[in-house]
Amino acid sequence: MKLRNGLPIRPRAVAVLIALLVCSILAPPLRVYAADTGTISGTVLNNDGEPVSGAGVLLQGPTAQNTATDAKGTFRFAAVPIGVYAVVVNKPGFSPYRADDVVVLAGNADTVNVTLAPLSFSSLRTIASVSTRVPGRAHINESTASINEISSQTFVDQGQLQVTKVLNEVPGIIAFSGQTNGASQLTAAVPQIRGGMGYETESLIDGHPVSVGSSGYFSPTLINPALLQDVELVKGPGSMPTEINYAIGGTVNYRTLEPTRTPHQEVSFGVDGYGGFFGDAIATGSTTNHRFDYAVGYATDITPGPLRNYPINGSQVPLLYGNPPWTINGQQVATVPLGVGPPPAYAVPYSGIVGAEQFQQPMYLCCEPVNTAYNSKSELAKLRVNFSQQTALTVSYLGGQAYGDYLGSTLVDLTPVGTVGNGSFSIFAPPAGYTGSVPGGSKINFDTSSNNLGNQWLQQNLFQGEVRTSAGPYTFLGRYYSGYVASYLVGGSQAPLTFTENAWGGIPLCPTGTSFDLTGYFTTGVANCLQSNGSTVSPTMTFFNGQRTKFQTGSAFASFLNQDHLRGESLEADRTIANDDYSVSVDRNIQTSLYYEDNPFAGIVGYQLPPSSSLKFTTGRARARLAFNPKFSLTLSYYWIQYNSHFSGDGGATWHDSTHTFNTPRLAFLWRPNVDTALRFSAGGAIAPPYLSLISSPGSAPAPNSIPATAYLQNANNGQIAPETAFAYDLGVDRRLATSLSLSLDLYLTTLHDEFLPETFQNGTYSSPSGQNGGAPLPLYVTETQNLGHARYEGLEVVLAQTPLTGWGFQVQGSLQKAYPYDLPPGFYNTAAGPYTANLGVIPNVNFQPTGIGFNSVGNTTTGTPYAMGYGELNYRTARGNFYNAGIQYFGPNNGFNRPPFAVVSAGVRVQIRPGESLQLTGDNIFNAYGQPWYSYFAGTPVPLVNGQHGQSAGVLGVVPGGNYGPPNVRLQFTQELGSAAGTRP
Repeated sequence: MKLRNGLPIRPRAVAVLIALLVCSILAPPLRVYAADTGTISGTVLNNDGEPVSGAGVLLQGPTAQNTATDAKGTFRFAAVPIGVYAVVVNKPGFSPYRADDVVVLAGNADTVNVTLAPLSFSSLRTIASVSTRVPGRAHINESTASINEISSQTFVDQGQLQVTKVLNEVPGIIAFSGQTNGASQLTAAVPQIRGGMGYETESLIDGHPVSVGSSGYFSPTLINPALLQDVELVKGPGSMPTEINYAIGGTVNYRTLEPTRTPHQEVSFGVDGYGGFFGDAIATGSTTNHRFDYAVGYATDITPGPLRNYPINGSQVPLLYGNPPWTINGQQVATVPLGVGPPPAYAVPYSGIVGAEQFQQPMYLCCEPVNTAYNSKSELAKLRVNFSQQTALTVSYLGGQAYGDYLGSTLVDLTPVGTVGNGSFSIFAPPAGYTGSVPGGSKINFDTSSNNLGNQWLQQNLFQGEVRTSAGPYTFLGRYYSGYVASYLVGGSQAPLTFTENAWGGIPLCPTGTSFDLTGYFTTGVANCLQSNGSTVSPTMTFFNGQRTKFQTGSAFASFLNQDHLRGESLEADRTIANDDYSVSVDRNIQTSLYYEDNPFAGIVGYQLPPSSSLKFTTGRARARLAFNPKFSLTLSYYWIQYNSHFSGDGGATWHDSTHTFNTPRLAFLWRPNVDTALRFSAGGAIAPPYLSLISSPGSAPAPNSIPATAYLQNANNGQIAPETAFAYDLGVDRRLATSLSLSLDLYLTTLHDEFLPETFQNGTYSSPSGQNGGAPLPLYVTETQNLGHARYEGLEVVLAQTPLTGWGFQVQGSLQKAYPYDLPPGFYNTAAGPYTANLGVIPNVNFQPTGIGFNSVGNTTTGTPYAMGYGELNYRTARGNFYNAGIQYFGPNNGFNRPPFAVVSAGVRVQIRPGESLQLTGDNIFNAYGQPWYSYFAGTPVPLVNGQHGQSAGVLGVVPGGNYGPPNVRLQFTQELGSAAGTRP
């Protein structure tokens, strides 16, 4: 026998080799000498600093060992071979702890000190995994989900009093509304994740749902960051909390302040560039015996905003926003706001076509003061009673109240960009015969309800109770929560609204003793005045040249009241076996809502969402987290969801009930090839039930599409609509590139089924009971939401961050994302009026578009899904505690402001006067990007329509509103920190 190279193999040599191999297999292992080993020891404490005895400690790596902590909470592993290990600590009643970078060197001893956090519903993280125990070394995400955590310190560093701006810096998050005034803090901002609508993003406070009953979304306007521990942004299906209702794109979890081991008190106050004042006071800590832990806080923000009694001009204010009859100096006005021209054929189902509607005989009024006033306060009280290390009761209250000038939050600039249709209602165009001092063609910068009072009150409160206990190897959690959200808008009164202004222009008035023939005008379009004997006379054109003039409406719209209530409870049981974790839970919550509108001018007085409208959710979840080895783990969960709708389609006269169920799995893999790398993959489903105002309200009464009418339009509700469902995939990697440098990447795809989309169809004819159009029957077009087609959300997210303890740091993060409908049914764009007469802004396989005036798109909060967005920051920290930063926020194409791509620059500096005492100056929108204190009807980026045309800023196809970021603002803040934790946030 020969080897491959031809050398002979001796049989005796072969026998010797075989004998040696057998001996090596059967022989006992070689002794490991102390010089080749080290030791690992440590102490396990709870959040109050008390030793945790009996905790299981598992050592994983080149060798495996396990032990338990003694009465002092200590543990020790001896004769540990050199290498890199993971230390896993488990104790019933506490979240599992895992440290992956324990390095054993020959002859050395490593110490691992562990703080176990009590198991709680409040966080969406399921394991207290730490990527590093070395100060200044970059942390990386080691969970199965794509999670971005915004710490309370981030809000402090950027000097933010609301969460919106910082949310917008996170890849894949949109948290603003581009068609309201971005300069007003009263403006609601709706977080949207990965291109989903507002009702496709779940909002939680301390891990449990908040009420989204009427609208399907939650605005964090009243959540002051000073009262937050952090904000968890969980994207995709990798997280497996107790319930996943509305979590199509992901979940935003606002976590309130947690108690601290040592007492900490902080007082902060400051002023803004508008002359406003803000401040907060917080205290966290624990009693000496740690029986009671607490966290309390109060925060306020009082500011006039950028508009302080700003004088604006209004055009035909009493005609636009009052109920007839209208009078000027006691004489009735012989006209109505809208012009006679019928809308284009392609837009029959919609009103508000600017190219076909114009205001008649506009008057130039001067000058009503307008404000962006905002006055808010927020409160937090949290108390935890520790009966033992394993048993505790936590109760808390979170409240918020705000008052503001509603007109300021909706203020809109109607200055045109070019010619709008047949004329413009924002250019002063007096009738023939006017010879006043204000020339025709002058811009009327605003056309709003400036003389109609507009004040809004917001209120929310939340009560929570959570109990935690253990029995043997099992941990049990239970909670109860109850919340209330209300919005009350007063916009005038039912009594006649009277005001006096300087007026220019001309307008037809009925002679004294006669009244405007309103019914005849709606029927024929001809303005006449009725005499007492029933005959008609023509009105008289009256001219004004700056004199003080008394205006009066029959009544102004009075009020709008929206109330949402929520109550619910959860139960969960957890069991840890070795390094595996098992959990079952059930959550049930009931949301009830009402919406009352007192708006005589629109012909609406009554409940638009009647009391007792409700949604009841029951969610069961089973979850298993399996660690096959220190590097690889698998998490599986299964959800069973049932929701019941209680609704009325006729304002509460009759009621109906429907029940829907949805079952879906979720799974996630996590692979840790080394201590600096984490790779994850997740897949699973979610659900978005229809929100209450979509199914439980009388809809709108038929309304004429023009004067005289050529058709009637009506919005209807669909109480039997099915929920939207989705299945998503997420692939992510997190990598520590250097000591304090980390990189995170995510690639995702979500497919949505049964998307909520409007369908417009002709439903016979309609004859106005008031005799409009001579009582002739005209086509009735009904718009109703249906489950039509599907949608897809896809994108790439990246975060690159350098986070040293001191010195230069930076952050570069952003996303490329797209969201579009597809597989739309035949006839989706057609009505009886012809093709392309509905849903013009919904284009298959193209990114979601913003809704414009004269065409509609998708969703109740669609503000555009950017193809690109990003945030970059450069900062510097000193050992003394000084901090300097400059950031730039990029809003890319198709952004929610409906503007071309632009960037907003901010900067700040914080100087430590002495330990625990600091002075901070921050500036936002330093270079005044879209810094107007109002948004514009005519400044949006043209939007492609399905018929090949464009919604544009000028022309007969409708217009696209352009949002505003708001003027530059600076804040100067002084902070005094007390207690043993002075110099740091709790």
